[in-house]
Order: sequence, then C-alpha cells, then structure tokens
Amino acid sequence: QVGSMPDTMCFQEGAVGTYARPVLNRTETETERACRVACGDDPECTSVSYDQPTCLLLGAPNTSLKCSNPVATLPLKKPTGLRTNLTGNYGNDPCVIKIVPDVLRLDRSPICPRNANNYIIRAIDEFGNRVTLDNDINNMMTFDATRNMWKFYVASTGYTKWVVAASCATAGDACCYPLPNLVPLDDGASAVRRNENGTCYNSPSPQNLKFFGGKFKPGASPTNFTGQETTTMTITCQSGIWLLSYLDNNNGWQIANAS
Repeated sequence: QVGSMPDTMCFQEGAVGTYARPVLNRTETETERACRVACGDDPECTSVSYDQPTCLLLGAPNTSLKCSNPVATLPLKKPTGLRTNLTGNYGNDPCVIKIVPDVLRLDRSPICPRNANNYIIRAIDEFGNRVTLDNDINNMMTFDATRNMWKFYVASTGYTKWVVAASCATAGDACCYPLPNLVPLDDGASAVRRNENGTCYNSPSPQNLKFFGGKFKPGASPTNFTGQETTTMTITCQSGIWLLSYLDNNNGWQIANAS
C-alpha cells in the first residue's frame, strides 16, 4: 500500500515543550518525506523524529510525563502550508556524486543544462521515494499551486511525476540494477554494449538498436535507431537508471530495456 498525505499538509519546525511524546510507531524510510507521509496518514500522529533511516511517529504530548532533557524543536504536523524551497526536503542522497540545485530551471526545457557535466535530475516524489529522472531536452518542470508540488512532465507522452524536492545532480554509478534485454528477443538480436562508445556490436555491420523508454505510454511500441546512429551513442548507468545518450551529450533518455 502507498499512502500520500493531503497536498496542503506540511511539517514545520516548532517548539515542543518539556512533555514527553509517545512513540506510536518505529520504522525505516528512505527519506524524511516518507516518514512525514506515514505521519500524515495517521490521525494520532502529531510530529516525527527522523534519523536516517529511522522514522519515529510521535503522538500528542503526555502532560503527566516531563522529559528531563527535552529536544528544542521537532517537525510538527500542520494542516496547511505552501512549498517554496525545491531542495528544502532533499536530505542526504547516497546515489549521486553531488547535487547542483542552482542550475535547475523551472518552466524551461531542458530542466538542467546539457553540457559535459551530463546532469540528471534527482528528486523525492510525493510518496517519499528517491527517484532519478533523465534530462531529456523535452522534459519540463513547473510548480503546481493546486497540488502544492512541482510537476515533472513530458508533453509528448503524458508522463508525469509529482515531486516535493529536486535538484540537478552529477550522477554516480551507485544504486544501479541490471539492464534487461528485450523480452522476447527478436530473431538475431544480441545484448547491448554498456559503458562503451557505440551501443551495438559492429560485426559484420552496425546493428540497429531497439529499446523501451522509461517514460513511454503503456502499450507503446519500442523505438529504433539505425546501426549507423548507434555508433554515436552510449548506454550507462546514472544513479539508478540506464541512460541512452549521444556521445556529444546533446540529449539522452532513460531506457527500461534494450537489444
């Protein structure tokens, strides 16, 4: 089950006084946002204490029990609030080399500059999951006041991801998973090359590339590139997604599988 608290609900640091707060639940979450979502979905939860990855859901103060050494503040659940800081809830990210929030652009394509830095977009979605999004030149990100979140979207496919934090980032090879070949494989198909110049083997001639993108509509057909064009491309893992990109870095796309 996936929960998501009301869009307008937020958490703000506030003084908690000296009375003890009971621990309603103890769990582990990837981000503090996920911890807050769990609290937002629990009517008895009034605040959280987060020490990555430990999430404590806290109840209302127990006025019969005082703390001898109370903390000064905790994130307190509020019924309404407006998000204004795109990296305010970003936290520590194990899957990137560094984040570069200052270069992220809203309401413009591409979201991050296309240059030798080969940026990807790292974000925290509405449920509190860390996600990697590609820096395709057709992507857009905008603030949606109705949902009180930022919307990452691709107009051509209708793909949308709602996020509460995001940044351009220098990707690392951490958090990677195996890239599957297309199933079923076409007759004569072979596995793609990874981390090399050219995505397909060239013997006896450059092979065509067929792939499914991470932002395709359900039921969409795979996309094809000619053998000659694949010699100008590479497939690499970037902070948990497999990226098909041109060697000159003029564009790149998340792929789900390829042959």
